[in-house]
Amino acid sequence: MDLRTGQRHGTADWSLSDDFARRKEFSLQVSRRCAAKIDEPPIYFDHLNLLFSTVDHSSQTEREGCAMALGFCATSHLDSAIEKLEYVTREDMVRKPTGFLGLMKDKTEAEVERVKSTVMLCYGQVTFFAPPDLITSRIEVNILRSINPHFTNVKDTNVKQNLIRAVDLVGKALHPSHLQTNDFVFQKRADLLGHMQAYIRVEPTGFVIARETVSLAMDACATLVMLDPQLTEADEFDLIKTCTDAVYRLPRVETLHEDKTTKGKTEAMKKEEVASAR
Repeated sequence: MDLRTGQRHGTADWSLSDDFARRKEFSLQVSRRCAAKIDEPPIYFDHLNLLFSTVDHSSQTEREGCAMALGFCATSHLDSAIEKLEYVTREDMVRKPTGFLGLMKDKTEAEVERVKSTVMLCYGQVTFFAPPDLITSRIEVNILRSINPHFTNVKDTNVKQNLIRAVDLVGKALHPSHLQTNDFVFQKRADLLGHMQAYIRVEPTGFVIARETVSLAMDACATLVMLDPQLTEADEFDLIKTCTDAVYRLPRVETLHEDKTTKGKTEAMKKEEVASAR
């Protein structure tokens, strides 16, 4: 079986497996491994288009399959993979006016956020699987330039979590053991750490999704601190305090005072009820 046949078999049943995300995820990865071996641009771009046109952006499983598939492609077609992501960002992550006088939009805000979640994770996997000798020259010019605008004012939890996953993958991709060199210094590391700490601070307590977000952000921080340059003592203290406060959050003094006052009033009311009953 040649590579083209392998790709056809890998993608033929996508439309029939919409309810089987795991099978589709595997199919995406197999097809992209085949695509990574193809040197014919028309065929390669056709399958990149097929990849994004068939993925269900509301499924995290398919999103991860799509991202890993594009990552496999980046092993031999890095610039083409980045170009595809930039195209999707321009065309599918914006709401274009349609209809009479342009009063309607071609997609909802929720649809844009779902596509954004996929694209952010794709950038992470592309960075991780990219050739080490190439990614150091692309990380700031292409990768971070594209994802930086999306770190602030994040409304969708899926977008936030996949941004964090992307940051973790970027950190792993730039580790000296992965690059096989100690000469690279990641100058933008402090910016990414700042975004992760900001996410940790704002997450509410007591919610499972919020705890997952905090856990992902802490993992990303643990990855980033392994990179050069070394953190200063002040930065280390700030990071440790942020993580500790998120895990062992103590109530404010005002809250303790309010609870004590409320408890006193409750006990007084109970005594009054007992006295009146007698």
